[in-house]
Amino acid sequence: MEAAPGAKSCGKGGPTPPPTQTGKSSGRGGGAAAAARPAAPGGGLADLLAARRSSLRRTTPPREQLHLVDVSEQSAAHRQRYFASAADRWLFEPGVAEWTFPTCFLELTAPAARDLVAGAAGTPALRSLEAAIDAEMRRRGWPRSFAKLTTFSPKDSPLVLEAARARLLERPGVRGPAALRALGECMTEALGISGGAEATRLLGSSERVKCDLQDALASQGEKEPTPVPSVCLRSWSGALPVWSEFRGFVWQGQLNAVGQYVYNICFEELQDEATLKRIEADILEAWRTLGPLLVPTQPTCIVDFAWSPDGFAWAGGRKVILIEVNPFDGVNLGMGELTTGIFKLRDNASDLEIVKSGPFELRVKRDAMSEEDFQAIVRGLPSKQREVFERLEAAAR
Repeated sequence: MEAAPGAKSCGKGGPTPPPTQTGKSSGRGGGAAAAARPAAPGGGLADLLAARRSSLRRTTPPREQLHLVDVSEQSAAHRQRYFASAADRWLFEPGVAEWTFPTCFLELTAPAARDLVAGAAGTPALRSLEAAIDAEMRRRGWPRSFAKLTTFSPKDSPLVLEAARARLLERPGVRGPAALRALGECMTEALGISGGAEATRLLGSSERVKCDLQDALASQGEKEPTPVPSVCLRSWSGALPVWSEFRGFVWQGQLNAVGQYVYNICFEELQDEATLKRIEADILEAWRTLGPLLVPTQPTCIVDFAWSPDGFAWAGGRKVILIEVNPFDGVNLGMGELTTGIFKLRDNASDLEIVKSGPFELRVKRDAMSEEDFQAIVRGLPSKQREVFERLEAAAR
């Protein structure tokens, strides 16, 4: 069967590049524990929930609060460097595709991009995109997929929150920090789509997606315009366990620092020393193969992994898979607190030195979130997110 128009595959033998028409702690270092500064309230799952209320007063939300660097006010060269680490770059390094989710790309035309920015629905350009997504999912036998841009995902969409809220309110016994974990899991699960219409609704309701497209469209008159991102479809068989994702920092080819991705929750699954030793060994073993594939073009970057004690069947039983690669330079790119997570790199020489020089450290959160920190996170959320927790508290009384 022929691929959908505009579709590019990450198939066996190496993918074809997509269209460019115009995504108190404890550390382990050589087996020894390392002290870490407590994660500040407001990060981690707050990143998954939304940007802080102050961002709503801006035309372009501050991307550091959305797990991204704000490139809208940077030079064209800075912006080009940021976009250079999109999925349509790193994923096409030979040998990398087999380490990550089955993925394909669809062209996002400039008219469709403008329609998404405008929040339009049912336009000819969007209907064409929806049909291409439906056709590609059918061709690949994917009942569900994860739809994003090659740069950013729509995880801030109010539709995601609404679906997650409905799921969470069916579990009235969940409250406090456990509710933060549960809401994050529900929001991640809500990102799975069953067709093109769902995909365009999600993308067109996400401020981070729209700001990204706006930046690209606005740059088209510049000497070095930013290409309009492609739509990225990834096979979806359900959300990863929230505790199983890890963020690694690569500096000049060396992976020296890895920490739990959702950094402000103490996960029971990550408190056993034997488990941590297995995770560390498996990530380092995976990096011995992945490093030489990525480092030639991504010598300094952020790498997100997922770990499964039983292995991922679709990935040949590998215990570690690659989720994505993001830009990082130790100065501006990828240096926001919500991006660096459990490692506090900005104005923290000791953590930055670990990233740059080692020794290797796997860092997880050891102390449970206090009620005070939990309430501080809730107070800082936009009203719709805050309402979810208020309703859960009321149901628990």
